[in-house]
Amino acid sequence: MARNRKSLALFLQMRREGNHFSEFTVSSVLYACAAKCAVFECKQLHALAVKLEMNLNVYVGTALLDVYAKSDLIKDASCVFASLPERSEVTWSSMVARSGSSY
Repeated sequence: MARNRKSLALFLQMRREGNHFSEFTVSSVLYACAAKCAVFECKQLHALAVKLEMNLNVYVGTALLDVYAKSDLIKDASCVFASLPERSEVTWSSMVARSGSSY
């Protein structure tokens, strides 16, 4: 858990200092949020991804899907899944696994 908090803290520091970050950075922080089921932080990162037009990226979208599904927000996960123009095998696997665990 401490490592996940540190990931988020480092990301926030990057933002404050004006450092550039990529879709890979955002997806990594989202996976850290998923590991601790940090829904509030995930929703904030989701809003940032939309603002920066990163939300349709397959890596960011899969990370969003994963954190929502792990937090039992299956409707949110489904909306993210439906919005993705590109879906990887990991995206499909995440959605199938989470959908099956919600029944």
